[in-house]
Amino acid sequence: MPRANHAAFWRSDPTNIVYICWKKALSFFLQIKTKSRPFVPQQSVLLAMSVRAVVYAYRKPGLSPDEFKRHYEAHVELIKEISGPDFPLSHRRSYIARSAVDTSPEGASTRNATTPAAVLVGQQSDFDFDVYAELTFSDEAELNAFSAKVYAPEAAARIAADEEKFLDKSKLVIAKLGDVTETTR
Repeated sequence: MPRANHAAFWRSDPTNIVYICWKKALSFFLQIKTKSRPFVPQQSVLLAMSVRAVVYAYRKPGLSPDEFKRHYEAHVELIKEISGPDFPLSHRRSYIARSAVDTSPEGASTRNATTPAAVLVGQQSDFDFDVYAELTFSDEAELNAFSAKVYAPEAAARIAADEEKFLDKSKLVIAKLGDVTETTR
């Protein structure tokens, strides 16, 4: 009985998944090689190689969540102006959902006694921060360039003066993230 040529089969059978993937990859590569503009990876590829920092920020006592959000959004624009092209690829802000109440719920901190978080699991005191922000940079060099601009003496003074209006700097925390895994639908 003659032996089947498996190598010839997977390269030539248009219903074989390996053949289909190989053809698509080759087609993609040829499209890249023949275009006059440089290849730019999709954002999902860039994010996989990126550097991210996370910020937990707290509003100043006496400031409402809405006032804090207005100030923080304006503050991001100031940071964008100062850092120019070294602003992060993205600066994503997630504000804690809060509602105004007359009576403080059980476990609420003095900071949020009348503006408790919409807690699904946990305690009110776990959610004293007002915004969680994630800054994404294409690489370590971009993070360093951004940091150099915002920590330069004149820029740092402008930023600190603005933060004094709305931010409780004694509670502000920032950290670099490690691996980020995201699962989508």
